[in-house]
Amino acid sequence: MLGVCYYPEHWPEARWAEDARLMRECGLEVVRIAEFAWSRLEP
Repeated sequence: MLGVCYYPEHWPEARWAEDARLMRECGLEVVRIAEFAWSRLEP
């Protein structure tokens, strides 16, 4: 299993789809996201 941490809040939203495509292309199976973004997600 190959995984990575990804912090979308550090990148422009316009880049997210390209990053996801590259992660799939590299064979990543797990992506951990939003661990530091709870304040943006929770009310």
